[in-house]
Amino acid sequence: ENRGKGLKVIAIGGDKLARGLTLEGLSTSYFLRASRMYDTLMQMGRWFGYRPGYLDLCRLYTSSDLVGWFKHISDAAAELREEFEVMANSRATPREYGLKIQSHSELMITSQLKMRTGKRLLLSYSGQLLQTVSLPADKVVLEANLEAAKCLVAAMGKPAEGGTIERQHGAITLKWNGHVWKDVNESMVEDFLLSYETTPDARRVNSKVLAQFIRKMAASGELTHWTVALLGLPATGQARPVELATGISVGMVKRSAADSDMRDRYSIGVLLDPKDELLALDQPQWHAALELTIRTWEARKDQTGEPPAMPSGITSRTIRGFGANGVAADPGKGLLVLYVLDAEKAAPDSNALKGLPGVVAFGISFPGSKSDNKVEYMVNNVGWESVNDGAD
Repeated sequence: ENRGKGLKVIAIGGDKLARGLTLEGLSTSYFLRASRMYDTLMQMGRWFGYRPGYLDLCRLYTSSDLVGWFKHISDAAAELREEFEVMANSRATPREYGLKIQSHSELMITSQLKMRTGKRLLLSYSGQLLQTVSLPADKVVLEANLEAAKCLVAAMGKPAEGGTIERQHGAITLKWNGHVWKDVNESMVEDFLLSYETTPDARRVNSKVLAQFIRKMAASGELTHWTVALLGLPATGQARPVELATGISVGMVKRSAADSDMRDRYSIGVLLDPKDELLALDQPQWHAALELTIRTWEARKDQTGEPPAMPSGITSRTIRGFGANGVAADPGKGLLVLYVLDAEKAAPDSNALKGLPGVVAFGISFPGSKSDNKVEYMVNNVGWESVNDGAD
């Protein structure tokens, strides 16, 4: 429609628009094409088309899945940039440092064809934080996962710390509620992961593949001893308590559902509190990680505000794995964090989540490693295409 000097256009497109064609002056988009590839999603992220001064006029209509996926790749890209900065400030090369990009339980970095590995995916988790954010909404599976957590707690015995857990680092005091076990043998962590069922959609955060990776690393002397934390709310007040062993209980926590369609899964945005990764740091590691965090912050051109007061997750994993001047590397120590989620409180209107037991979710923080150990994840081409919507 052309009225005077103005021109109104409705653009309906397939491949061209889906790949990120920028339309000058575009103000409203209806965007539905889904892809589970990081690179394709980033290409598709140019549909806004706005110019400076027009941001308040823009409207984007899309699905809740895509909103979550775009948010994740934005976070992953920001973290990868920080990894580059940490590597530079550690005076390490890419070969020494082993750059990684943040994983997702349902998304993959690029397509199978571009990875050039046929039907075999080679995965390494060193230096990464992985969390279960997509959980099955299946009572039988969730009861089995809860039982797996109970077996792990029973095998570990008496915790080293319980109740209110504190870490004092200078003027910073960090507090958690729950229980912490130290120097747990890797075989106990493997057994837990082998008994635990992640969702079929979980390509990276796959409990069985994680167990294989830990076993392979332990064979070369890494990830042999673990810190395991069961965290939650005090088992009093409004939080529903769950007991995993005699005297070992926590209040279930609420993690809001990030997906409105919960017929077969319970999806959350994030599981771990950022400070949870710092549980595994001793005093020398804390100070070295904080120093590296501050150096990285100071090297940024867009720095604002005060310097960081706590280490970042990336620098804590770097120092744990590689050490620093005067701080020994400890690539043998992994960190497993367990939470029990109250699914009913997270989505009170969801019939699928009513009556479910406590939902056990976990996060694993792997220290950096110079080893090149990887595990294979096998998938057939038909299965790959069905998962990734045929994206090339």
